[in-house]
Amino acid sequence: MPALNKARRRRGSSLAMWVIFLEALGAALALILIVWWTMFSGRKRGERKSDRD
Repeated sequence: MPALNKARRRRGSSLAMWVIFLEALGAALALILIVWWTMFSGRKRGERKSDRD
């Protein structure tokens, strides 16, 4: 029985690591989406020209 309990604990630990990995992946994708959204949602015709030019 101790070997069976050890295997069950190891499987639960592996599952927990997958959950943490998926959460980290989701957070990274959210960060990339936010950065992409802010970089490319600017003015339709580019930046304004300054008066000095």
